[in-house]
Amino acid sequence: MGLHSAVAHWRMSHPLLHTSDDFPELLFFKTDGTVDRIKTVQQLVLKEEINIEQRFDLACSYFLGNTINTLWAEMKKSGKAAKSLTAYNPVSRFWVRRMRHKYRVPWIYAVQLHLDLPDDEFLSSPTPRFSAFFPFLRPKNRVKFLISLMKTTPDDFLLCLYGATKEEELQILEMDTPKLLCLYLDWPLQSFFLEIVEKLWNFIDSSLFKAVLEIIYSYSMSRKDFDYGKLYMDFWERSPNNLKEEANACPIFCNKLKLYCDSIKKKRKGDFDKVTGSKGKDMNYLLISSMQ
Repeated sequence: MGLHSAVAHWRMSHPLLHTSDDFPELLFFKTDGTVDRIKTVQQLVLKEEINIEQRFDLACSYFLGNTINTLWAEMKKSGKAAKSLTAYNPVSRFWVRRMRHKYRVPWIYAVQLHLDLPDDEFLSSPTPRFSAFFPFLRPKNRVKFLISLMKTTPDDFLLCLYGATKEEELQILEMDTPKLLCLYLDWPLQSFFLEIVEKLWNFIDSSLFKAVLEIIYSYSMSRKDFDYGKLYMDFWERSPNNLKEEANACPIFCNKLKLYCDSIKKKRKGDFDKVTGSKGKDMNYLLISSMQ
C-alpha cells in the first residue's frame, strides 16, 4: 500500500480531524505496509497544535483511558468541558458521562450497558476502535455491536472477526459478504482471499460472483503489489459449477470472461518477458477450459 493510499484511508476514517500538511510524516507503519493506527493515535493525541477537543474525541474513540483523563482535566481548566452530553459523539459521550458521574466500574464492563453506537457510517466522529472492547465481551453482550462493527476500519474489523465465536462469525460473514471479500482483495490479505472465500460460497450469488471477477480483473491490470491474474484464474477454478454456469449463460459476461482471460495471459506473458529479457521463452499459464 502506497503512502497516498494510506493517508487517504486514514482521512476517511477520521473525517473531522484537522492536521497539518506534514501529516503523512506522523503516520506509523506496520511491517506489512499498513498504518499502525494505535501508535499513530497515541502520538497525535499529544500534538498540542491539534485542537484539544479533537484530540479528546480521538482518545475516546481509541479507548485510551489515561490519555482521556489527562485531556479531560485540561478541558475542564479551560472551560471546554462544559458542553451538554448531546454535543458529544456517542463514544465521547460514554466517557464524559463516566467522568462527570465519577463511575468506578471498569469501563470495559460499562461498555455493554452504556455505549450506544449508530448503525450507519461514522461521518461526524472518528471511527471507534472496536477491538479495544469487542473481543473482551461475552457473546451475549456483543450482539448489540454487530451491525455497527461492519462500519469500522478493515484492520479493526478483522481483529474482531478473529475473536468472534463460530456463530458470530457466521452472522458477520452473512451480514456484509461484499465488504469482507473486498477486504481480502486488498494488501496485505490477498494471500488469504481464497481461504476466506471457502467460508462464503453460501452467501455469494451470481451478481456478486460476477462483480468480484470484475474487481479482480481490474486489479490485475492496475496493481503490481500482487499477482491478481493468478488469483483470478484460481478463484474461477475453485468456484461452484452453478456460479460458473450462470456466468457463462450470460452472453455478454461470457465474452467478458474470455476477454479477461486473454488479457491476463498476455499481461502475465509480458511481465514474464520483462523478467527473463526474452520473448521467445515459453511460460506455463493457468487455463480455464470451461471459459472456452
